[in-house]
Amino acid sequence: MPNLIIFGDSITRWASDYEKQGRVNRLREKIEQGNSYTEVYNCGISGDTSESVKKRCISEIQARSRTDDGKLIIMFAIGINDSAFFNDRWENNIPIPYFDRNIQLLIEQAKTFSEQLFFIGLTPVDETKVNPIPRDPTVSYQNAHIQNYNNWLHTTCIKHHIPFISMEKVIDKADLDDGLHPNAQGHQKIAEKIWKEISPL
Repeated sequence: MPNLIIFGDSITRWASDYEKQGRVNRLREKIEQGNSYTEVYNCGISGDTSESVKKRCISEIQARSRTDDGKLIIMFAIGINDSAFFNDRWENNIPIPYFDRNIQLLIEQAKTFSEQLFFIGLTPVDETKVNPIPRDPTVSYQNAHIQNYNNWLHTTCIKHHIPFISMEKVIDKADLDDGLHPNAQGHQKIAEKIWKEISPL
């Protein structure tokens, strides 16, 4: 299997999975069970949006590209922080037109390194815990907004013939201890869904 780079935010980084440090690490375990020489790179940073991933995408890939055969899988799990709604401004963190521009650019950037791209769908939230978020009442995560960004992302993937790994019905409220970040069982479910999609590669 080619090397794997996964870009994302705190959910990718591993937030709230204190057992095995997130879906990327759980995915790495599955790959290593097959005695693969594949390297799995977790490029998740807490709070990241499509805007911030866009700024670091090329340098992160260059630093981790394999020089011997050039094989690489690049995944993006981004968008939920873009969809965050600011109640005082009455707008999303990264409005759809800017999200659109950023995703298009990410696709262009990633394709200069690999044709094997994937986007991971957005996960739902428990609005009773994050609408608004406890630490900042001006910010809310709402499933209607998340679904809007998720649908747009899915449509874009279809347009560019890029596999989209949907998270629909993969996790539920029981998998979200703080309402936003998957807990250990949530990360396990997500890792299993991703593995199902990429294991044949």
